[in-house]
Amino acid sequence: MYSQRFYLLTIFSLLALLGYLTFEVFSPFFSSIMWAIVLGIVFYPFYSYLHRLIKSESLASILTILVIILLIFAPLSYLSVLLGKEIAVVVNYLQTRGPELMKSILSVKLFRWILTQMNIDINFKDFSLSPKLLDNISNAGSSVMSNVTTGLKSLIGAIINFVFAIVSLYFFFIQGAHFITKIRDGLPFSEWHKDLLAGKIKDMVISTIYGGVVVSILQGCIGAITLYFLGVDAPVLWGMSMSIMSFVPMIGTFAVWGPISVYLLFIKHDIIRGAILIAVSIIIISSVDNILKPKIISGRTNMPMVFVFFSVLGGMKFFGLIGMIMGPLVLVLFLSLFEIFRNIETDGIDRNY
Repeated sequence: MYSQRFYLLTIFSLLALLGYLTFEVFSPFFSSIMWAIVLGIVFYPFYSYLHRLIKSESLASILTILVIILLIFAPLSYLSVLLGKEIAVVVNYLQTRGPELMKSILSVKLFRWILTQMNIDINFKDFSLSPKLLDNISNAGSSVMSNVTTGLKSLIGAIINFVFAIVSLYFFFIQGAHFITKIRDGLPFSEWHKDLLAGKIKDMVISTIYGGVVVSILQGCIGAITLYFLGVDAPVLWGMSMSIMSFVPMIGTFAVWGPISVYLLFIKHDIIRGAILIAVSIIIISSVDNILKPKIISGRTNMPMVFVFFSVLGGMKFFGLIGMIMGPLVLVLFLSLFEIFRNIETDGIDRNY
């Protein structure tokens, strides 16, 4: 009896130690591996279709990865060209009309009251932006140069992570089914419970991808089209900004259309265009986020939207960008395991589902 306990204790201790060491080995590549898993789940049906056509796992995996890269970089390349042109327009506008714009802003009583409440002392009558701009430009030069190295390191790190994700994705397509089978066989659950977990994971990943990415693209497109017809400069730039900000909880696209609306109303004194932008943003753009996204995510996972919201927020804080998927995934796994435990307690562990 003693030898058996010692044997089990030794096994558990070694498993804990080796599990910790394995985690430390893979932790630097966690983000790359998780993105590869997410892309693998989303594009595995397409890979399976190619595999049935060409009968080669390696070739089907390579072609699927090429399609993924094309879907990612083709729109980004096109938008980057448009973005570069519109950034140049914005920079030129700030250079030529920056002082006039700042004086117009400071002439609005609301902004003057806000600055006063924030204890920001500005001489509104004799305000001149040029000396401040010169000081800021001279100080910004050294700051920009000091951050160049950090920026290059981040860019190189992002490229390396992307390469690792692509390499991982290649093997996930080829060996993923076998690996998943090994994991399923090792789980001490009934087949019904295993199917439950697998279905929950798949539904959460797919619904989060569609609910996040698709909705952000829709919001950005609607925002860009609206700003274009309203005659606002650089609509593509602001549309992309809306797409990016749509991933930020609480604030969302308001961080973009809010200041633009204020600019149209109080600086340009264009009540009609400002009111149209606010109406479209609240009625259409916000509705896409508040109605379509919860319907996509909650509809497939049967989880209350408040839980989804906090899981996304906490996931992004803990895991980074991949946390928008990992947060809800951790939550759905916890709830699924709790449901399995409840069924075991109620019906017995050997019940055949």
